[in-house]
Order: sequence, then C-alpha cells, then structure tokens
Amino acid sequence: ATFALAVLPTLPTRVLRTQIAKKAGVPLPKGKWQLLAALRPSEEGGESPLVEVPEGEEGREVGWWGLGDGDEVRVVER
Repeated sequence: ATFALAVLPTLPTRVLRTQIAKKAGVPLPKGKWQLLAALRPSEEGGESPLVEVPEGEEGREVGWWGLGDGDEVRVVER
C-alpha cells in the first residue's frame, strides 16, 4: 500500500515505524520488516538512492537519515 504521512524531521525513526504500522493497519516488527529511505535523486537526475535504516539505529531522527519533503520510506521484508 502507498500512502502519505506528514512528519517533522525531529521525529524518531522508531515512532515513524509505529505511525506507518498504524496507517497500514498491520504490525511491523523489527525482526521481520526493515525501513528503507528512498531519497530524491540529485539535481543531475538518476535513481533514488536507498538508505537502509538499521534496526538498532531507529532512535535517530528522521532528518538524520536525510529524509525531506517528498522522500519515501519503504518497508521491506528481511
């Protein structure tokens, strides 16, 4: 499913995981699902770089991962 969430760059990533799970209506346990940040491509174009969010580092703020307006977070099975 694809949906939009508005979050502040100071939001801890673990809280983002919880918000995604609530919006999707399914649990997203860390051991089974991983978050990937799909950042906007550079001005030169190209593909969106994917940044893996390690399970042990989900305490970092969303902005620390380089996420900004219009970027995506993907949830993928491990």
